[in-house]
Amino acid sequence: MNRPWAEITGFCIQTNEAACGAVTVEAINIIVSDNDITNISGSGIEIRATGPNIVVRDCEIHNCGAWGVDARGATPSIYDNSIYENGMGGVVFNEAAGILSNNRISNNGFYGVLATGGMVEPSVLTIDDNQIRGHSTAGVSVAGGQVRILGNDIFGFLEVGNGIEVSTSGVAHIVGNTIANCGGSGIALNTPEHIGPSQVVGNNIWYNTLGISGGPGCPYGVVSSNIIIQNNVQDITYIAPT
Repeated sequence: MNRPWAEITGFCIQTNEAACGAVTVEAINIIVSDNDITNISGSGIEIRATGPNIVVRDCEIHNCGAWGVDARGATPSIYDNSIYENGMGGVVFNEAAGILSNNRISNNGFYGVLATGGMVEPSVLTIDDNQIRGHSTAGVSVAGGQVRILGNDIFGFLEVGNGIEVSTSGVAHIVGNTIANCGGSGIALNTPEHIGPSQVVGNNIWYNTLGISGGPGCPYGVVSSNIIIQNNVQDITYIAPT
């Protein structure tokens, strides 16, 4: 028998001093929608369920001490939210997958979006059509798993931070994004060769300190020739393996 959907909607949730999420999801078939979540000492929403059908939509999640949304071991659909001014970052996927689409993610502490650990098999995390602004470390950081980063608008602090960075065990398909005004690299690739190459195709990379940078172990051939790269202090930097 199918489990019925449950919906958490229309609440203003604020000033929780416990180091836990204002909303914690530990079951499937849950919709969290149209809530204003603010001033939480931990994360605004924590997702801990290991099944499908978890939706976060049309919420404002802001001024939380940790993450706007913290998903672990889950495959949520997160879309049409405003996620801003959270202490650690906007959204973290830790051994999680799912969809992050059409959100406004701005002025969060270190990361707009962080993907770390392996993804939930056989799922792939898709990050598409988001506006990501004002991060100090990276707009999107992929430190584990396979991630599709498609059609996002990523705008950084000119002094610090990368637009998109891929490192350790991460593999990313980076297609059709606009990345501008980042103090580090528009795209930074530093993935070991045994992981397999990321692909970088059709992005607009403007006014960053470095357009694309590749670290040791990152094959230069992953960079497609049809990328528009201009007005960066240095367009492409490649550090050959030692």
